[in-house]
Amino acid sequence: MKTNVVGLGAALALVCSAASGQVLEPPYDSAYSILNLGSPVDVVNPLGGLFILPSDPLSLYIGGSANNSLGALYRVPLTRDIGGHITGFAGAATRVGDLPYNDGGINPDPGGMISYGQWPVNRYGQMDPATGLLVTDIDLAPFGVASSSSCVAFIPAGQPGAGGMRITSWGGGQYYRVAFELQAGGLIQIFDAEEVPSSQLPGGPEGLTYVPPGSPLIPGFAMLVSAYSAGKVDLYDVDGFGDPIISTGRPFLTGLSGAEGAAIDPLTGDFLFSTFGGGSQVVVVTGFVAPPPPCGWQASNCPADADGDGDTDSDDVVVFFGYWDEGDRCADVNGSGSVDSDDLLYFFGGWDQGACRP
Repeated sequence: MKTNVVGLGAALALVCSAASGQVLEPPYDSAYSILNLGSPVDVVNPLGGLFILPSDPLSLYIGGSANNSLGALYRVPLTRDIGGHITGFAGAATRVGDLPYNDGGINPDPGGMISYGQWPVNRYGQMDPATGLLVTDIDLAPFGVASSSSCVAFIPAGQPGAGGMRITSWGGGQYYRVAFELQAGGLIQIFDAEEVPSSQLPGGPEGLTYVPPGSPLIPGFAMLVSAYSAGKVDLYDVDGFGDPIISTGRPFLTGLSGAEGAAIDPLTGDFLFSTFGGGSQVVVVTGFVAPPPPCGWQASNCPADADGDGDTDSDDVVVFFGYWDEGDRCADVNGSGSVDSDDLLYFFGGWDQGACRP
C-alpha cells in the first residue's frame, strides 16, 4: 500500500484513532470483543502481515519495515490468560530474517517456509526461517498478476479448496488461484496464476484469513479481509473453491486506519490484524471458536513430518500410514478435504526429497 508522511500531531491522532475508533458492526458486536495490544517494541514500522505458528503459540511473527527493501520478519513474545487467549506482549521483538518488500499477507507455507507477496515490486517470495534468508524470489508479472501483489495465502484444512494457494493485489483487488508444486527443500514453484474476476475484492485488500467453522453469527464457511483503503475488515462467504463471494460482503469491523495483516490464532481461533500507519497497532478480536488441534505435521509446518518432531525419517512413514489406514484427517496432507491416494503421493513426494527439514 502507499506510505503517507504525517506530522507529529497527525501521527498522534492516528494512534488515538487506532486505539479507540475500532467498531465491531452489528450483529457481531454481541458475540465478539476487541483488545488492542498496541505497538510491538523493536519492530521497525510500518508493520506488515502477521501469523502464529501452531508449534510456537507464545510468539507472534510480524513483518516490519514493510514495503521497502529493508523489510524483515520479527518474532514478538506473547502473554496468554488461563483460557489461552492472547493478552499482550511479553517483551521486545527479535529479528528473524530478511523479508524485503513485505506487505499485508505473510503466511507459513506447505514447505515449512514463509511465503509472502512483495509490494510494490510485484514478486512472490519465500523466506527460510532456519536461516533468515530469502530462498525464492519470483516475478509475478509474467503470470499476469496485476501490480502489485500484496498477499499470499494458503487455504487451511477443513475449508473448501483446502490446500489451495491464493494471491491478491493492492489496490485493484485482483484475486488469483495459483497452481504450484512443492519442490526439494520446501521450495515452491509457481506454474500459473488464474484470475477470478468474480472474486475481485473491493477496498484495497491486504491480509486475508479463513474463519474457523462454527463461529458465532457466521454460518457456513467465510473469509475475513483487511481492507486497507476502506479502513475496515470485511467478512465474505466463500464458494466451493474457497474464494470470496463478493455479493455476500459485509463489514465486520470499521473505524480503522490502515488495516493490514490478518491471521487466526491456531490455539484459540482469535482473529489478529495489524495496521500500517494508524499507530502501527496489533489488534485481537475474540469470540471465534477454536480450530481443531493441529496434526503433528501442521504443528511443525511440514507435511512430510507426520509425527511433528521437526525431522523427516522412517518414524514419519509409520505415523502417516497409521492415519491413512484409518482415514484420519491428519492423513489429508495435501489439504484437499479427503484422504486418498493423492495424499500418499504428496507425503512421499516431500519425504523422499526431504522437502522439510529441521
